[in-house]
Amino acid sequence: MLRGHAHLRQGHQRTPLALTVVMLVLLCLLPARWLTWVSWFAGLADTAIIPVQAPVRNAAAWLAGRVSAGDVDSPELAAAREEAERSRTLYLQTLEEVSVLREQVEALQSGRALSPGLMGMAQLVAPVLGEQQAGAGRVLKVRAGRSQGVVAGDPVTFRGVHLVGRVVGDVDMHFSRVQVITDKAAGSAAGPDRGRINGVVILGETDGRLPPDPMAERVQCLLTPTGDGRLSGDVAGWAARADRSQPRVEVGAIVRLSDERWPASAQMLVLGRVEREDTKPNQRQTIVVAPIFDPAKIREVIVRASGEGTNGGGGGAP
Repeated sequence: MLRGHAHLRQGHQRTPLALTVVMLVLLCLLPARWLTWVSWFAGLADTAIIPVQAPVRNAAAWLAGRVSAGDVDSPELAAAREEAERSRTLYLQTLEEVSVLREQVEALQSGRALSPGLMGMAQLVAPVLGEQQAGAGRVLKVRAGRSQGVVAGDPVTFRGVHLVGRVVGDVDMHFSRVQVITDKAAGSAAGPDRGRINGVVILGETDGRLPPDPMAERVQCLLTPTGDGRLSGDVAGWAARADRSQPRVEVGAIVRLSDERWPASAQMLVLGRVEREDTKPNQRQTIVVAPIFDPAKIREVIVRASGEGTNGGGGGAP
C-alpha cells in the first residue's frame, strides 16, 4: 500500500516537468510573430539582472587581476594608478641621479690617481653654460668662480683625466671662462713657443693600461692648435734605445700634457688621441691629435681650483 502511494507521488512530480518540455518544444515550432508576448518576461528578467551585471563583472575582473582603465571608471582606482606611476617615475629619476653621481665620483678618483698632488686642491664639478667670443678665440663659460677658489690658470678637465683647457681672464664671483686646448689662442702666452703645447706619448700605453716602466720610452711632441678642433706638430724627440732605432708614434696612441708652463695639477692629463701621422722629407714624424671628447659637446667639467674660496673651500658649484 505504501509502495503504491510513493509511485503515485513520483508520477505527479514528473507531470509538470513533462508538460514544460512539451510547451517549450511547441513554442520553438511556432512562428516568431506569435511569440511577441514573451518579451514581457524578458523585461522582468532585465529589471532584476542589469543593475548588478556591471558591478559583478568588474568585481570578477578585479579579483582575477585583469582590471583596466576601460573596465573600471573608478576615481579611487584612477588616483591609485596615477600615484603608482608617479612612484615609478621618481624611482627611475633617482636611479639616473645615482648613476650620474657615481660617474662624477669615479672621475674625481681617476683625477687623484693620475695626479697625487691634488690632495690639497679642490675639484669642482661645474656645469658648462655655453660658449662666448673672447678676442680671437672662443671660451667656455662655466659655473665656478672666485667663491669656490677658482683663479686664472686653473686647469679644467672632463671626467677627471681629459684636459679641456684652463681658466683665463678675470674670474667672476660665481663664473669663469675656460680657453680650450684646441683654440688658436691656447698654449703658451708669449715667446717663440707662443701657441704651442708640449705633449708626450708613452710608448706601449693602451686604453686603461700603462707599460711596466712608463718613464723608459716617452716620445715628446710639439703641438699647435690647427683651428679645426685638433692639434698638430712634430715628434720632437724620443728615448734612446739600445739598438738606436727610432720609435714611431702609431695612429691611436694617447697623447698627454707634459709642459712646465702649465700647473703641476695638469701634467699627464690626456690631450687626445693620434688621428693621423706622416713623415716630412727630413724624416721627422708629424702627428695630428684629436680630443677624445669634443669640448663643444661637453656639458659638465671639473675645475681643479688652486685658490681659497670665500664660501668654505671646495665642493660642487652652486
